[in-house]
Amino acid sequence: MPITKALLLGRRRGRAVGLVVGFAGAVALALVAAFLAESAGVTTGSALTDRVLPLLVFYAPG
Repeated sequence: MPITKALLLGRRRGRAVGLVVGFAGAVALALVAAFLAESAGVTTGSALTDRVLPLLVFYAPG
């Protein structure tokens, strides 16, 4: 059952909410890391976050 249906129907609601919150936390952490790497001028860090962030969005729970 997709997570959105689980949220709407109330089945395994705690698990679905946990997955969505965990994913939002991972995206927020990646954005903060990208911002810090960009402001510090670290090219390796910003290049890594440029590659990781699209993967996070592609594999979004849904």
